[in-house]
Amino acid sequence: MRIDKGPVMTPEIEARLTRFILSLPKPLRRAMTGEQVITRRGNTLDEDTAAILSMQKRMKRDSFDVIGKRDGIDAARAANLFSFRSGALGANTLPVTHRDIVVPGDTGPLNARLYVPKTPSDGLLMYFHGGGFVIGDIETYDGLCRYIADRTQMQVLSVDYRLGPEHRFPAGHKDTIAVAQAVISDPGAYAPGATHVAVGGDSAGACLSLMAGQNVQGIHALWLLYPVCDFVNDYPSLTEMGSGFGLSKDMIHWFSEHFIDNPDYGDPLASPLLCDSWENVPKTWVSGAGFDPLLDQSSALADKLRSQNVDVTYVVEADMIHAYANLFGLSQNARAALDRACDWLSGAMDQKTR
Repeated sequence: MRIDKGPVMTPEIEARLTRFILSLPKPLRRAMTGEQVITRRGNTLDEDTAAILSMQKRMKRDSFDVIGKRDGIDAARAANLFSFRSGALGANTLPVTHRDIVVPGDTGPLNARLYVPKTPSDGLLMYFHGGGFVIGDIETYDGLCRYIADRTQMQVLSVDYRLGPEHRFPAGHKDTIAVAQAVISDPGAYAPGATHVAVGGDSAGACLSLMAGQNVQGIHALWLLYPVCDFVNDYPSLTEMGSGFGLSKDMIHWFSEHFIDNPDYGDPLASPLLCDSWENVPKTWVSGAGFDPLLDQSSALADKLRSQNVDVTYVVEADMIHAYANLFGLSQNARAALDRACDWLSGAMDQKTR
């Protein structure tokens, strides 16, 4: 039996079908999905993630860069929204409310969404989404931000910074600095009851968060999930994990083409790993993924933070792929990895010193 590309489904229907297939006895599941045991650097890929990747391959699901080249940026953004909504199955039932607000960007107001859990603490997480600085928005990350708010019992402020190619580097980076400065100066004005602020995000959003930590004073903690932080240097993981695991080397190149010009690669805003100034950086969580092309960047960042005497916790989720946080509704191990990160954040924000 095989899974063929069929009629268009909603994200919830696809997610429930995926979860059903993942619940089947393993011999039947393997026959349906074609999943295989995959190892890299002595690590074995999470079985559920392997099955999801195999199902996508059998359904001939194109990657975001292929869709973007063929059908345009908006089509790639729509595919990203569909995929991440599928991976966030169940998030809309969590006891988290939200309201849409505006926050000050570098050249004008930006859309943002505030998530409020049932019993919010006085901590606030400013969240900057991933997507290679080209795709992603507050709708794409709605489920993940709800989950983070519920798990940490912190308010979460998700920000729609400007993206390429409409707004190339450094537009989104300057937006991040402007928003962070405004919110940190008066957190209660944006999240009632909040008194101290963490800044975090995934992938491109983790890059923006790190860059904010280097340039904005008063951040209580940084929370960085599988960051991209160096556009200049090559790393072995970019080749070793560069195809077959969601984010690919080709996709990274496509993102870069639509976001930044080559002469700007070494700018410390774009490549914060190369920055000389680290004195503002507070305690920091960095998580890498064993099957991520960016794995070696996260490791290099952790080493740099240690060398600069930053209080850093570095965890490699050895069986995970890039963007595993967006699979929390489908993979138990992805959810467990996200929970570890969330629990560190809760503890870091309970400590009133940076």
